[in-house]
Amino acid sequence: MEQGTKYTGTPGPVSPPAAAAVPGRVEQGMKDTAKGIAAAATGAVDAVTDTAGMAADAVKDTVGEAVDAVKDTMGAVGGAAHDAVSSVKDAFDMRRHPWLLLGGAVLAGFLLGNLTRRAGR
Repeated sequence: MEQGTKYTGTPGPVSPPAAAAVPGRVEQGMKDTAKGIAAAATGAVDAVTDTAGMAADAVKDTVGEAVDAVKDTMGAVGGAAHDAVSSVKDAFDMRRHPWLLLGGAVLAGFLLGNLTRRAGR
């Protein structure tokens, strides 16, 4: 630098057509960036919507399978309970097993007689 010349901080003369083009390029770059962000946001929303739909379908399927399993279990338990009641009814049916009931009554009388005899001593 020459003595007496001050530096102003500007890089030098810029031609008028180049200076006029800079704001337009910046504006176009901002528009392109905004379009890119909008497209990315739309893609993210679509992906989240698809994922939520798949999760909802999976939950529906799981709940349906659980309901079917509970129904099957209830049917099996109900059938087993019915079979048990039928077996007990058959066991205590005097017309089918009279000697079994007579033997049970004799055994119960014997046990009660022994218990009362011991309590009296």
